[in-house]
Amino acid sequence: MNKLLILEDNLNFSRTLLNHIVEKNSKLQLYNIAIDGEEVLEKIKELEPNDIILLDLGLPKINGIDIIKTFIEQGRGIPHIVVMSGNTLLMKELKQYEDYIDVIVQKPFSIKRMLLILDEISNQCEKSMIAGMIKHELEKFDFNEFTIGYRYIVEAITYSLEDETLLKDMKNTLYAKIAKKHKGVTIINVKWTIEKCIRSVQHFTATKVITEYFDILKEESLTPKMFISVVVHKLEWKYRRRKERML
Repeated sequence: MNKLLILEDNLNFSRTLLNHIVEKNSKLQLYNIAIDGEEVLEKIKELEPNDIILLDLGLPKINGIDIIKTFIEQGRGIPHIVVMSGNTLLMKELKQYEDYIDVIVQKPFSIKRMLLILDEISNQCEKSMIAGMIKHELEKFDFNEFTIGYRYIVEAITYSLEDETLLKDMKNTLYAKIAKKHKGVTIINVKWTIEKCIRSVQHFTATKVITEYFDILKEESLTPKMFISVVVHKLEWKYRRRKERML
């Protein structure tokens, strides 16, 4: 879930926009609404890289450009910045900071357009977070991350997190989905590559790690279905816990 800060000098507009966001996007959590940068100058320093700020350039006291400078100067991850402005002079000054901005929206704009922008950013953040969780989980095992097998396993876990029914018939659903993504690759090739990679992981990873993680005996062989299913189950649990902590 992404925290959302709305910095806009028109409070009625901010409230209207927020009502639509709450109705349409459950991935966003309101962090604050303010009409000038000065009143939230300290709070914005608490925003994380996956958070979002809707930033009006023409703010009183401390304008939007100064807010962007604050993020740059603090030397840590910059949140996603969506600039809203109809001020031509400030827009010209903004050009030197475009590398730090996700989207620039010219005023006036429709609520629908802003909702689409926020939806896209929050979806990208969620995908990035899930990719990070998968990478971290697989670090428990002795993988060669530069192999095709590792890439296929990451894709298999990602797809299965989106749709767990793919695990029921992996060859004809999950492997077929991966093969389709990589043109010229057959389902059999995907299956064989994943099997080979998992055999290698079981061979090189400490036996205690394998037996405890997958709850198997040391003489048991890991199958692709067992490996992917258990990792998916553990990640789903961790993801739910993480969301609960953010609420």
